[in-house]
Amino acid sequence: MTQPSELAPSAWWKLPWWAILIVAAFLAMALFGERGVLRVVDVSRQRDMLQQEIARLSEKNDRLAEEIRGLRSDRRFIEDIARRDLRMARENEIIYVFPPQGKAVTIDGSAL
Repeated sequence: MTQPSELAPSAWWKLPWWAILIVAAFLAMALFGERGVLRVVDVSRQRDMLQQEIARLSEKNDRLAEEIRGLRSDRRFIEDIARRDLRMARENEIIYVFPPQGKAVTIDGSAL
C-alpha cells in the first residue's frame, strides 16, 4: 500500500501545464495589474498625501481670508501691518532700535 506522502509529488505533476500558467497569470494581474494590490497601495499613499496637502492649504486659505477681512475693515490691523512690515511710525513718535544681544554699537552706528 502506498503512503499519501508518496502520491503528493506525482499528483502535482499531473496538473496540466496550461492550468499552472493560468493561475500564474491571474496572480500576476492581481499584483501588477491596473487594479492590482501594488497599484492600490500606491494610490492609497497618494490619496493620504493629497489629503494632508488639502488640509494644509485649507488652513492657509482660512488665515488669508481672515487677513483680507482685517485689511478691509480693521484700521488697527492695517496699522499693525504698516508698523511691522513697513517699519512706519506715527507723527511725533520716537522709535528705539536696539542691537541684537551680544553686539555693542557705538553712537555713530559702527560696531565694536
